Amino acid sequence: MDKAKQNPPPEDPYSLRAHEDKLMLAWTLVTAGLIGAVTVGFILVTENLARSLHPEGGSSEWRRLLMPVFGAALAGFLLRNYFPDSAGSGIPQTKAAMAVSDGYIPFRAALGKFICASITLASGISLGREGPSVQVGAGIASSLGRRIGLNRQRVAALVPAGAAAAVSAAFNTPVAAVIFTLEELVGNLHAPLLGSVVLSAATSWIVMRAMLGDNPLFQVPPYQLVHPVEFAFYALLGLAGGLVSAGFVKLILRSRQWFRGLPASTRTFQPIAGGLLVGLIAWFVPEVLGVGYHIVDDALNGKMILQTMVMLLGLKIIATAFSYSSGNAGGIFGPSLFIGGMLGGAIGSAVHSAFPDITGSVGAYALAGMGAAFAGIIRAPLTSVIMIFEITRDYSIIVPLMISNLVSFFISQRLQRTPIYEALLDQDGVHLPPSQLLGPARRVKDGLNEKLSGVQVPAGSPALYPDEPLERALELLATFPAGSSLVVRNRLDDQRVEGFLNLESALAAYRKDPPADSLPASHSGRLLAALGIGLVLVLAGVGAYTYVSRLDRQAAAEEQMARGNALAREGRYDEAIELLHNSLSVLRGPEQRLALARALTEAGRYNEAAVYLEDILERIPSSGPANYWRGRTYKALGQLPNARQYFTRSIVGDWPEYARATRLDARWALVDTLAELGVLDGATAELNSLLAESPNDRSLMLRVAQRMFELRQAEAALNLFDRLSARYPNDAQAIAGQARSLFALQRYARALPVLEKASRLSPSREDLARELRLARDLLALDPFAPRLNARSRLARATTLYERTTAALAECPEARDSLTSPPAKPPRDLDAVLDQAIRLWAAKRSRCSAKGEDQEALELLYKTERLQSIARGLDP
Repeated sequence: MDKAKQNPPPEDPYSLRAHEDKLMLAWTLVTAGLIGAVTVGFILVTENLARSLHPEGGSSEWRRLLMPVFGAALAGFLLRNYFPDSAGSGIPQTKAAMAVSDGYIPFRAALGKFICASITLASGISLGREGPSVQVGAGIASSLGRRIGLNRQRVAALVPAGAAAAVSAAFNTPVAAVIFTLEELVGNLHAPLLGSVVLSAATSWIVMRAMLGDNPLFQVPPYQLVHPVEFAFYALLGLAGGLVSAGFVKLILRSRQWFRGLPASTRTFQPIAGGLLVGLIAWFVPEVLGVGYHIVDDALNGKMILQTMVMLLGLKIIATAFSYSSGNAGGIFGPSLFIGGMLGGAIGSAVHSAFPDITGSVGAYALAGMGAAFAGIIRAPLTSVIMIFEITRDYSIIVPLMISNLVSFFISQRLQRTPIYEALLDQDGVHLPPSQLLGPARRVKDGLNEKLSGVQVPAGSPALYPDEPLERALELLATFPAGSSLVVRNRLDDQRVEGFLNLESALAAYRKDPPADSLPASHSGRLLAALGIGLVLVLAGVGAYTYVSRLDRQAAAEEQMARGNALAREGRYDEAIELLHNSLSVLRGPEQRLALARALTEAGRYNEAAVYLEDILERIPSSGPANYWRGRTYKALGQLPNARQYFTRSIVGDWPEYARATRLDARWALVDTLAELGVLDGATAELNSLLAESPNDRSLMLRVAQRMFELRQAEAALNLFDRLSARYPNDAQAIAGQARSLFALQRYARALPVLEKASRLSPSREDLARELRLARDLLALDPFAPRLNARSRLARATTLYERTTAALAECPEARDSLTSPPAKPPRDLDAVLDQAIRLWAAKRSRCSAKGEDQEALELLYKTERLQSIARGLDP
C-alpha cells in the first residue's frame, strides 16, 4: 500500500477543511434563521389571504360555500400539474426523505407546499399549517445543502434541523419542536444530531419572535386542580381521547383509500370534494372553517356551551378527514388540537355540571383534551405534553395533562396499531425502516454487486432494503445455502429491484474504507461563501421586516388598546378584554397591563386581574394605580384588611399625570373600606384630609359632607353644608344636605324652613318631602316648642296622649300587657306626659311604628326633653 495513503500529511489547522464542523454548525444556524423567516411569511400570507376571503365581520353563506371549493379546485390543479409531491401534510414525505432518500427533498416540493397550502388554508379548508411548515422547512434545508455541495450525509443531518426550525416558528414552541423532531421524525431521542436540532429550533424561534413577538398560541386563564377526584375524570377524558383519536385516524385512512381507488383521471378534481363538503358544513356552521384556533381559545376560556362543543367535535372530524383524504395540502396538527379542545371542553362541561364543587373550570379540561387528542392522533405523547405547556404557558395542570395523554396514547395504540404517518406512507407503498441510521455506518447498498433495472422478482424471495445495516444481510445469508443471493428492493416501490447481495459482495463492502464525511476543499470554500451571503441576507431581511412590521404592529396594538379602553368605559368588558389581551402582546408596558387588569376587575375576573397587578407591583411597588386596583380586587373578594392596606399604599404611591383622577377614587375607596371595617374615626380623618387638600372645591366639599352624613357624622356634615349654603344660597344639593343634617340632629324648628326651601329647589325628591311632613307634624305636637303658654303646652300634651293611645289600640299585644287600660288624660302637664311616655314605651316594646303618623311620634319621643322625662320614669 502507498505510504502516502498510510501516513497522510497533517492537515493545516488554518485551512477551511480543518474547521469544517464549525462551518457546518454556522450554516445550520443561518439555514434555521432563513427557515424561521420563511415560516413567518407562510403564516402571514395565509392569515392575510384568509382575512381577504373571509372578512372578520362575518362572510355570507355563499362565500363560505364557494371559497373552500374555489381554493380546493385551484390547489388541486396546481398539485396535479406542477407540484405532485406537495399534497397532504408534508410530514410523511419528510419522514420518507430522511429515512429512504438521504434527506433529498426537491425544492419544487417545498415551493409547491408553500403555495398550495396557503391557498387551501386561506380558503377555509379544515386543515392545519404546521405540517406543511415542516415540509417547507425541511425542503429549504435539503435544497440549500445540496446547492452548496454538501454530501448526502451532511444533507441528511441538515433536514431534521430544518424541520425543527419550522415547527419552532410555526407553533412558537422551541422545546416541543426539538422533542417532536427527535421523537417523531428521527425516531431516536438520543440521536447524534441533537445539538444541531436544538440550535436550529432556538435560532428559528428568535427570528420568529423578532418578527411577530413572543405571543403564546392561546391566551388562557390560570387553571388548577380542585380535588383529587378529578384525576379520575382526566383519566376518563384520556379514554375518550383515545377512542376519538383512533376513530379519526381510521376515518382518514379509509376515506383516503377510497379516493385512491377512484380512476386516475379524477385526481385533479378530488380535492374539490373535500372543499365542497367543508363549504356545505360552513353554510350552517362557519366555525368549521380553517384551523379554528380562535374557537379553541373560546373553549379554553369557558365561553362555549356543551351542545356547541359536541356539534363542532363531530363536524370537525368529518370535515378534516375528507379535506385531507381528498388530497388537499394541509396538516392535521391544528385540527387535532381543535378536536381535543372540543372533546375536553364537552367532557369538562358535563362533569362540572354534575360535580361543580370538586371539579375545575371547563377550560382546564379543554386544555387536557388538546393534549390527549394530539397524543392519540400523532402518537407523540412527550411532544404533546411539552407542546401544550408551551402554546399556553400554563404549568398548573401538568399532571392531569400527563394522565390524559398517556391513557389516550395507550387506547389509540391498541385500536390503531400503525401510527397515522406510517399508515399514510404504507398506502403510498413506502415502507420506513424500524429506525433511521445517520452517520457513516455501512449499509446494504454499499455491498450491491449488481445494478439491475426492470427485473421482476416474485414476492417471498429473501429481500432487504438498501438502507438496512449490512450486518442484517450477513445474518440472513448465514441461514441460506452457500452462494445464495438476497434481493434488494426499493422502499418507495416494492416491485423495483435495486440489485442483489451475496456473501462475497458483503465482505468486499467491509474491506472498503468507510464513507467519507468531509467535503472537498472547493466545497468548503463554497460553504464559507454561502454562509456569509446567507447570514447577510437573513440579517438584512429580518431587520428590515422587523422594523416595518414592528411599527405596524405597534400602531395596530395602540389602536386595539384605545378601542379596548373605550369598550371598557361602555361596560362591554368581554370585548374590551380580548382587544387589550391582543394589544398586550405587542405593548408590554405597565400601562397596558394595568388597562387589562382594570377591565378584568370590572368584569369580575379578580384572580386573573391579580396576576397582572402583582406583576406590575413586583416591578414598580410604588405604582399608585396598580395598588389601587389591587385593593379593588381584594375588596371585591371580601378581604377588607388587604384592601385597606393597598388603598393606603396607592394614596402615597406614584401617580402619572393621566391617572390623577383615579387617585381621588383611591381615597374614596379607602374611606368606604374603613367604614365597612367599622373604623369610623379613620374614615372621618381621611375625609378631613381630602377636604384639606382642596378646601375651596365646591364639588369635593359637597361630596365629603354627604359622605360624613352617611357615616352618621351629622354635626360635621352640617358644618360643611352650612358653609356651602352660605356661599351658594340656591344650591339644591347643599340646602338639601343642610336640611337633612338638621333633621338628623333633632333640630326640627331650625330644620323646618330649610326643608321647605329644599323642597322648593328639589320638588321631585321624596325624601325631602317626607321629612318636611314629619317635621311639621312633630313640631305641631311638641309641647316644649318655644313661645307656648301653659294652656297650649297642656293641649299639645293631651293631643300627644290621644295619638299615643290610638297607636296603642293598633297593637293588641301591648294593650293587653298593661295592668290598667288607658283612661282619660290627666289635666296636669307632667302627669299627661308621664302617662303618654309609659304608653308609648309599652307599645314600642311590642310593635314597631307604622306610617308617618307613628313615625312622627317616634321621633318626638326621642327628643332630648322627652327622653329626660323617660329616664326619670325608669324604675
